[in-house]
Order: sequence, then C-alpha cells, then structure tokens
Amino acid sequence: HAVTAFGRLAGRTVAFVYTGKGDTCDKRMEKIARFVRFADCYNIPVVSLIDSTGFEIFKTVDRQMSVIKAASQLVYAYSEATTVKVALVIGNAIGAMYVAMGGSANADATYAWPGACISPLTGEAAIAIWGKDDINNSKGDAVAARKELAAKYEAEVADGVNAAANGLVDDVIDPADSRKMVV
Repeated sequence: HAVTAFGRLAGRTVAFVYTGKGDTCDKRMEKIARFVRFADCYNIPVVSLIDSTGFEIFKTVDRQMSVIKAASQLVYAYSEATTVKVALVIGNAIGAMYVAMGGSANADATYAWPGACISPLTGEAAIAIWGKDDINNSKGDAVAARKELAAKYEAEVADGVNAAANGLVDDVIDPADSRKMVV
C-alpha cells in the first residue's frame, strides 16, 4: 500500500509519500496524486520515498485502462505542482514511476541510497532484451545465467552511482544523512 502522511522537517510541515514495495497499482497512484494535489494547494513541500518496480499489469482491459488513467493522473499531479518536491530513491525506481515521481522534470532534487536501482527496465527485462546473446552463449543453465546477468545489470548499470553519473539523480547519499539532505 502507498503511504501518505504529514510530518515535520526543520520546523516545517512536509507531505511524505511512500510508493510501497513492488508494482504500483491504480489505487496507489490515485491516492498519491490526490495527496500531492492537496499538498500543493497549501504550498506544503512533498518528499517522495520511491521503491517501486513500475506499474502493475492486470489481465483485464478495464483494470489495465484504470492503471493507465491513474498513471497519467500521477504524472500530471507531480508536474503541475509548484511546491517544492524532493525525491529519495530508497530501493527500486523502475520505469515510469521514477519519471513520474523522481525525474528531473517532476522533482526539484532527487537523491538515491547506495544500492538503489534506477532503470527504465527491471534487470530481468533488460537482460531479456539486451543480453540474449550472453544467455545463449552461456555454457550452463540458461535460467541461472539470466539471473546472474540481471543481478550484474542492476549492480553495474542501474545502480544509484551510475544514475548520478548520468544525471538521473543529484547525489547518492548515506541513509543516515537523508534527513539533512532533504531539509
């Protein structure tokens, strides 16, 4: 479940948003969008804690259309908000969830914890597209090779340090310094 709450940082009221682990469904995105719009109405800064592997995929067309509608509402809420927006990637920021909540177009500052994974695709999806030859050339078990290559992709390509080097995040920070950096 997405968590939205008000708190205080440096004596000022702040709106906190946490995506919740895993895929983000339409209900989570609608909740977050409403909360961001409310915070923006009162010029309350928004701090987004991102740990999402992307949008949830459903089998029915109606439910999937609901996800697409909620995703557009989420992107619009963040892009329209004029209040201060700070994003902190604490786990995964995969695909459109990163763009909606933490991308440079929708956040004034974006930080990542060490070990964070920031990528347009999950490691497994990236390897399925870009690593077919490596999987086919592996001498052993293809499933094990796929998992190994996906872990390597996440550690070497999609980690927070590479994201910072490529300008996707402003800095990689120690979790203990999170409060100081957000303030």
